[in-house]
Amino acid sequence: MFQTTRIRLTAWYLLILMTISICFSIVIYRIISVEVERFALAQRIRIERNLHATRTIPPELTLDKIVDSPVVIDPDISHDIKTRMQLMFLFINGGIFFVAGGLSYFLAGKTLEPISEMIDDQNRFVSDASHELRTPLTAMKSSLEVYSRDPKLTLSEARKVITDNIEEVNKLQSLSESLLELTHHDLLVEKKGFSQFSVKQVAEEVTRKMRPIAQKKQITISGTIESIFLFGNREKIAQLLMIVLDNAIKYSYEKTEITVTTKKSGKYFFLSISDNGIGIKKEDIPHIFDRFYRADNARSKTGKGGYGLGLAIAKQIVTTHGGTIEINSKERKGTTVAILLPISFSSFSD
Repeated sequence: MFQTTRIRLTAWYLLILMTISICFSIVIYRIISVEVERFALAQRIRIERNLHATRTIPPELTLDKIVDSPVVIDPDISHDIKTRMQLMFLFINGGIFFVAGGLSYFLAGKTLEPISEMIDDQNRFVSDASHELRTPLTAMKSSLEVYSRDPKLTLSEARKVITDNIEEVNKLQSLSESLLELTHHDLLVEKKGFSQFSVKQVAEEVTRKMRPIAQKKQITISGTIESIFLFGNREKIAQLLMIVLDNAIKYSYEKTEITVTTKKSGKYFFLSISDNGIGIKKEDIPHIFDRFYRADNARSKTGKGGYGLGLAIAKQIVTTHGGTIEINSKERKGTTVAILLPISFSSFSD
Protein backbone atom coordinates (compact mmCIF):
# COMPACT_ATOMS: atom_id res chain seq x y z
CA MET A 1 0.00 0.00 0.00
CA PHE A 2 2.76 2.45 0.95
CA GLN A 3 4.74 1.65 -2.21
CA THR A 4 1.74 2.56 -4.38
CA THR A 5 1.15 5.71 -2.37
CA ARG A 6 4.83 6.58 -2.62
CA ILE A 7 4.75 6.28 -6.40
CA ARG A 8 1.65 8.44 -6.61
CA LEU A 9 3.18 11.06 -4.37
CA THR A 10 6.36 10.93 -6.46
CA ALA A 11 4.29 11.55 -9.60
CA TRP A 12 2.63 14.58 -8.00
CA TYR A 13 5.98 15.99 -6.86
CA LEU A 14 7.45 15.40 -10.31
CA LEU A 15 4.44 17.01 -12.01
CA ILE A 16 4.75 20.11 -9.86
CA LEU A 17 8.50 20.42 -10.36
CA MET A 18 8.33 19.85 -14.12
CA THR A 19 5.47 22.33 -14.47
CA ILE A 20 7.54 24.97 -12.70
CA SER A 21 10.65 24.09 -14.75
CA ILE A 22 8.81 24.18 -18.11
CA CYS A 23 7.08 27.46 -17.23
CA PHE A 24 10.43 29.03 -16.33
CA SER A 25 11.96 27.64 -19.54
CA ILE A 26 9.19 29.16 -21.66
CA VAL A 27 9.53 32.52 -19.95
CA ILE A 28 13.33 32.54 -20.32
CA TYR A 29 13.07 31.40 -23.96
CA ARG A 30 10.68 34.24 -24.78
CA ILE A 31 12.84 36.81 -23.02
CA ILE A 32 15.99 35.64 -24.81
CA SER A 33 14.16 35.52 -28.16
CA VAL A 34 13.03 39.10 -27.74
CA GLU A 35 16.57 40.10 -26.79
CA VAL A 36 17.99 38.33 -29.86
CA GLU A 37 15.50 40.09 -32.13
CA ARG A 38 16.30 43.40 -30.50
CA PHE A 39 20.03 42.79 -30.82
CA ALA A 40 19.70 41.83 -34.51
CA LEU A 41 17.63 44.92 -35.18
CA ALA A 42 20.14 47.12 -33.36
CA GLN A 43 23.00 45.62 -35.32
CA ARG A 44 21.15 46.16 -38.58
CA ILE A 45 20.42 49.78 -37.80
CA ARG A 46 24.01 50.40 -36.68
CA ILE A 47 25.47 48.93 -39.88
CA GLU A 48 23.05 50.87 -42.05
CA ARG A 49 23.95 54.09 -40.26
CA ASN A 50 27.65 53.40 -40.83
CA LEU A 51 26.98 52.81 -44.54
CA HIS A 52 24.91 55.96 -44.71
CA ALA A 53 27.70 58.00 -43.10
CA THR A 54 30.53 56.69 -45.30
CA ARG A 55 28.84 56.71 -48.70
CA THR A 56 27.64 59.49 -50.93
CA ILE A 57 23.92 59.05 -51.05
CA PRO A 58 22.07 60.33 -54.11
CA PRO A 59 19.29 62.76 -53.28
CA GLU A 60 16.67 60.46 -54.74
CA LEU A 61 17.66 57.64 -52.21
CA THR A 62 15.51 58.02 -49.10
CA LEU A 63 16.10 56.51 -45.60
CA ASP A 64 13.27 54.02 -46.13
CA LYS A 65 14.99 52.68 -49.19
CA ILE A 66 18.23 52.39 -47.24
CA VAL A 67 16.54 50.38 -44.50
CA ASP A 68 14.95 48.09 -47.03
CA SER A 69 18.20 47.56 -48.86
CA PRO A 70 20.24 44.34 -48.32
CA VAL A 71 22.44 44.32 -45.20
CA VAL A 72 25.33 42.29 -43.92
CA ILE A 73 23.34 40.51 -41.13
CA ASP A 74 22.38 36.95 -42.02
CA PRO A 75 18.59 36.57 -41.44
CA ASP A 76 19.05 32.89 -40.47
CA ILE A 77 21.16 33.73 -37.42
CA SER A 78 18.13 34.58 -35.27
CA HIS A 79 16.35 31.40 -36.32
CA ASP A 80 19.46 29.32 -35.61
CA ILE A 81 19.83 30.82 -32.12
CA LYS A 82 16.20 30.07 -31.30
CA THR A 83 16.57 26.49 -32.52
CA ARG A 84 19.66 25.99 -30.37
CA MET A 85 17.88 27.44 -27.35
CA GLN A 86 14.95 25.07 -27.85
CA LEU A 87 17.30 22.08 -27.95
CA MET A 88 19.19 23.38 -24.92
CA PHE A 89 15.99 23.79 -22.87
CA LEU A 90 14.84 20.35 -24.02
CA PHE A 91 18.04 18.72 -22.72
CA ILE A 92 17.94 20.77 -19.51
CA ASN A 93 14.33 19.81 -18.74
CA GLY A 94 15.11 16.21 -19.60
CA GLY A 95 17.92 16.22 -17.05
CA ILE A 96 15.69 17.95 -14.52
CA PHE A 97 13.04 15.28 -15.13
CA PHE A 98 15.37 12.41 -14.18
CA VAL A 99 17.00 14.23 -11.26
CA ALA A 100 13.65 15.51 -9.96
CA GLY A 101 12.20 12.02 -10.33
CA GLY A 102 14.85 10.55 -8.04
CA LEU A 103 14.55 13.38 -5.54
CA SER A 104 10.75 13.18 -5.62
CA TYR A 105 10.86 9.45 -4.88
CA PHE A 106 13.25 10.08 -2.00
CA LEU A 107 11.15 12.94 -0.60
CA ALA A 108 7.97 10.90 -0.96
CA GLY A 109 9.55 8.19 1.14
CA LYS A 110 10.62 10.71 3.78
CA THR A 111 7.14 12.24 3.80
CA LEU A 112 5.43 8.90 4.27
CA GLU A 113 7.94 7.54 6.79
CA PRO A 114 6.32 9.15 9.89
CA ILE A 115 2.88 8.02 8.70
CA SER A 116 4.18 4.50 8.15
CA GLU A 117 5.74 4.44 11.62
CA MET A 118 2.54 5.78 13.15
CA ILE A 119 0.43 3.08 11.48
CA ASP A 120 2.93 0.40 12.50
CA ASP A 121 2.77 1.67 16.09
CA GLN A 122 -1.01 1.72 15.93
CA ASN A 123 -1.18 -1.83 14.57
CA ARG A 124 1.30 -3.02 17.19
CA PHE A 125 -0.68 -1.20 19.89
CA VAL A 126 -3.95 -2.83 18.78
CA SER A 127 -2.27 -6.24 18.60
CA ASP A 128 -0.72 -5.91 22.05
CA ALA A 129 -3.96 -4.58 23.55
CA SER A 130 -5.92 -7.45 22.01
CA HIS A 131 -3.45 -9.93 23.46
CA GLU A 132 -3.67 -8.38 26.93
CA LEU A 133 -7.47 -8.37 26.79
CA ARG A 134 -7.62 -11.95 25.57
CA THR A 135 -5.63 -13.36 28.49
CA PRO A 136 -8.00 -12.46 31.38
CA LEU A 137 -11.07 -13.15 29.23
CA THR A 138 -9.77 -16.63 28.41
CA ALA A 139 -9.06 -17.30 32.09
CA MET A 140 -12.56 -16.19 33.09
CA LYS A 141 -14.20 -18.22 30.35
CA SER A 142 -12.22 -21.37 31.19
CA SER A 143 -12.97 -21.25 34.92
CA LEU A 144 -16.67 -20.56 34.34
CA GLU A 145 -16.98 -23.41 31.83
CA VAL A 146 -15.22 -25.87 34.11
CA TYR A 147 -17.26 -25.07 37.20
CA SER A 148 -20.54 -24.75 35.32
CA ARG A 149 -20.21 -28.41 34.24
CA ASP A 150 -19.46 -29.60 37.77
CA PRO A 151 -22.69 -30.97 39.29
CA LYS A 152 -21.05 -31.16 42.72
CA LEU A 153 -20.06 -27.49 42.85
CA THR A 154 -20.19 -26.27 46.44
CA LEU A 155 -21.06 -22.77 47.65
CA SER A 156 -17.49 -22.11 48.78
CA GLU A 157 -16.14 -23.14 45.36
CA ALA A 158 -18.70 -20.91 43.64
CA ARG A 159 -17.62 -17.99 45.81
CA LYS A 160 -14.00 -18.66 44.93
CA VAL A 161 -14.84 -18.63 41.21
CA ILE A 162 -16.71 -15.35 41.61
CA THR A 163 -13.85 -13.82 43.59
CA ASP A 164 -11.28 -14.89 41.00
CA ASN A 165 -13.41 -13.52 38.19
CA ILE A 166 -13.87 -10.23 40.01
CA GLU A 167 -10.08 -9.93 40.17
CA GLU A 168 -9.89 -10.54 36.42
CA VAL A 169 -12.62 -7.95 35.83
CA ASN A 170 -10.65 -5.47 37.91
CA LYS A 171 -7.62 -6.15 35.75
CA LEU A 172 -9.67 -5.57 32.61
CA GLN A 173 -11.04 -2.35 34.04
CA SER A 174 -7.54 -1.15 34.90
CA LEU A 175 -6.33 -2.07 31.42
CA SER A 176 -9.22 -0.30 29.66
CA GLU A 177 -8.68 2.84 31.74
CA SER A 178 -4.98 2.81 30.88
CA LEU A 179 -5.74 2.35 27.19
CA LEU A 180 -8.15 5.28 27.26
CA GLU A 181 -5.52 7.34 29.06
CA LEU A 182 -2.93 6.64 26.37
CA THR A 183 -5.26 7.47 23.49
CA HIS A 184 -6.78 10.61 25.02
CA HIS A 185 -4.45 13.58 24.54
CA ASP A 186 -6.87 16.45 23.99
CA LEU A 187 -6.96 17.74 27.54
CA LEU A 188 -3.20 18.18 27.76
CA VAL A 189 -2.41 19.04 24.15
CA GLU A 190 -4.87 21.94 24.19
CA LYS A 191 -3.68 22.92 27.69
CA LYS A 192 -7.21 22.62 29.08
CA GLY A 193 -7.27 22.40 32.85
CA PHE A 194 -3.85 24.01 33.18
CA SER A 195 -3.39 26.24 36.20
CA GLN A 196 -0.83 27.18 38.83
CA PHE A 197 -0.67 24.86 41.83
CA SER A 198 1.61 23.85 44.68
CA VAL A 199 3.79 20.84 43.87
CA LYS A 200 4.43 20.29 47.56
CA GLN A 201 0.73 19.99 48.27
CA VAL A 202 0.19 17.51 45.43
CA ALA A 203 3.24 15.44 46.43
CA GLU A 204 2.10 15.28 50.04
CA GLU A 205 -1.37 14.15 48.98
CA VAL A 206 0.03 11.41 46.76
CA THR A 207 2.50 10.31 49.42
CA ARG A 208 -0.28 10.13 51.99
CA LYS A 209 -2.35 7.89 49.69
CA MET A 210 0.56 5.60 48.90
CA ARG A 211 1.94 5.35 52.44
CA PRO A 212 -0.46 2.55 53.57
CA ILE A 213 0.65 0.43 50.60
CA ALA A 214 4.30 1.08 51.48
CA GLN A 215 3.71 0.19 55.14
CA LYS A 216 2.59 -3.30 54.14
CA LYS A 217 6.19 -3.90 53.05
CA GLN A 218 7.57 -1.81 55.90
CA ILE A 219 8.87 0.73 53.41
CA THR A 220 9.37 4.31 54.54
CA ILE A 221 8.86 7.31 52.24
CA SER A 222 11.03 10.29 53.08
CA GLY A 223 12.63 13.30 51.45
CA THR A 224 12.53 17.05 51.12
CA ILE A 225 9.78 18.63 49.02
CA GLU A 226 10.21 22.34 48.36
CA SER A 227 7.28 24.73 48.14
CA ILE A 228 7.22 25.32 44.37
CA PHE A 229 4.32 26.48 42.24
CA LEU A 230 4.03 24.74 38.88
CA PHE A 231 1.90 25.62 35.86
CA GLY A 232 0.21 22.50 34.50
CA ASN A 233 -2.62 20.04 34.91
CA ARG A 234 -2.82 19.27 38.62
CA GLU A 235 -4.59 15.91 38.24
CA LYS A 236 -2.15 14.67 35.63
CA ILE A 237 0.89 15.64 37.71
CA ALA A 238 -0.67 13.82 40.68
CA GLN A 239 -1.19 10.77 38.46
CA LEU A 240 2.43 11.01 37.31
CA LEU A 241 3.71 11.01 40.88
CA MET A 242 1.41 8.14 41.80
CA ILE A 243 2.60 5.99 38.89
CA VAL A 244 6.29 6.50 39.69
CA LEU A 245 5.80 6.08 43.43
CA ASP A 246 3.67 2.97 42.95
CA ASN A 247 6.41 1.39 40.84
CA ALA A 248 9.00 2.31 43.46
CA ILE A 249 6.96 0.60 46.19
CA LYS A 250 6.06 -2.39 44.03
CA TYR A 251 9.65 -3.25 43.13
CA SER A 252 11.39 -2.28 46.39
CA TYR A 253 12.64 -4.79 48.90
CA GLU A 254 10.92 -4.94 52.26
CA LYS A 255 12.16 -2.69 55.06
CA THR A 256 13.81 -0.25 52.66
CA GLU A 257 13.42 3.46 52.01
CA ILE A 258 12.08 5.52 49.11
CA THR A 259 13.40 9.08 48.80
CA VAL A 260 11.41 11.86 47.15
CA THR A 261 13.30 15.10 46.51
CA THR A 262 12.42 18.27 44.65
CA LYS A 263 14.29 21.44 43.79
CA LYS A 264 14.04 24.49 41.57
CA SER A 265 16.61 24.93 38.82
CA GLY A 266 16.13 28.21 36.96
CA LYS A 267 12.84 28.05 35.10
CA TYR A 268 12.51 24.32 35.74
CA PHE A 269 11.27 22.06 38.50
CA PHE A 270 13.26 18.90 39.24
CA LEU A 271 11.74 15.83 40.90
CA SER A 272 13.62 12.68 41.87
CA ILE A 273 12.17 9.45 43.29
CA SER A 274 14.75 6.86 44.34
CA ASP A 275 14.20 3.35 45.70
CA ASN A 276 16.37 0.51 46.95
CA GLY A 277 14.72 -2.21 44.95
CA ILE A 278 15.43 -4.93 42.44
CA GLY A 279 16.41 -2.48 39.70
CA ILE A 280 16.23 -2.80 35.94
CA LYS A 281 18.57 -4.48 33.50
CA LYS A 282 20.68 -2.11 31.41
CA GLU A 283 19.31 -3.49 28.13
CA ASP A 284 15.72 -2.96 29.31
CA ILE A 285 16.06 0.73 30.21
CA PRO A 286 15.78 2.10 26.61
CA HIS A 287 12.44 0.25 26.22
CA ILE A 288 10.99 0.87 29.66
CA PHE A 289 8.66 3.62 28.39
CA ASP A 290 7.32 1.52 25.49
CA ARG A 291 3.69 0.48 25.65
CA PHE A 292 3.13 -3.05 26.97
CA TYR A 293 6.86 -3.50 27.57
CA ARG A 294 7.65 -5.60 30.61
CA ALA A 295 11.23 -6.42 31.45
CA ASP A 296 12.06 -10.09 31.44
CA ASN A 297 13.68 -10.13 34.83
CA ALA A 298 12.79 -10.17 38.50
CA ARG A 299 10.36 -7.30 37.93
CA SER A 300 8.07 -9.62 35.99
CA LYS A 301 8.72 -12.56 38.27
CA THR A 302 7.39 -10.81 41.32
CA GLY A 303 3.84 -11.48 40.18
CA LYS A 304 3.04 -7.82 40.68
CA GLY A 305 3.79 -6.61 37.17
CA GLY A 306 1.09 -4.66 35.40
CA TYR A 307 0.43 -4.33 31.71
CA GLY A 308 3.47 -2.20 30.94
CA LEU A 309 1.38 0.94 30.48
CA GLY A 310 2.15 2.93 33.63
CA LEU A 311 5.48 4.40 32.55
CA ALA A 312 4.16 4.95 29.02
CA ILE A 313 1.41 7.12 30.53
CA ALA A 314 3.96 8.86 32.77
CA LYS A 315 6.14 9.73 29.79
CA GLN A 316 3.11 11.04 27.90
CA ILE A 317 2.18 13.32 30.80
CA VAL A 318 5.73 14.65 31.09
CA THR A 319 6.07 15.19 27.35
CA THR A 320 2.78 17.06 27.03
CA HIS A 321 3.92 19.32 29.88
CA GLY A 322 7.09 20.14 27.94
CA GLY A 323 9.41 18.21 30.27
CA THR A 324 11.67 15.17 30.28
CA ILE A 325 11.81 11.94 32.27
CA GLU A 326 14.84 9.67 32.71
CA ILE A 327 15.51 6.45 34.56
CA ASN A 328 18.81 5.40 36.09
CA SER A 329 18.92 1.91 37.54
CA LYS A 330 21.22 -0.90 38.61
CA GLU A 331 20.14 -4.46 39.24
CA ARG A 332 19.59 -5.31 42.90
CA LYS A 333 20.66 -1.79 43.91
CA GLY A 334 17.66 0.37 43.06
CA THR A 335 16.16 2.80 40.59
CA THR A 336 16.00 6.58 40.34
CA VAL A 337 13.39 8.35 38.24
CA ALA A 338 14.35 11.95 37.38
CA ILE A 339 11.65 14.32 36.07
CA LEU A 340 12.27 17.85 34.77
CA LEU A 341 9.28 20.15 34.16
CA PRO A 342 9.01 23.85 33.24
CA ILE A 343 7.63 25.93 36.08
CA SER A 344 5.85 28.81 34.38
CA PHE A 345 3.65 29.25 31.34
CA SER A 346 6.33 31.24 29.52
CA SER A 347 8.96 28.54 29.95
CA PHE A 348 6.40 25.92 28.98
CA SER A 349 5.62 27.80 25.81
CA ASP A 350 9.30 28.12 24.97
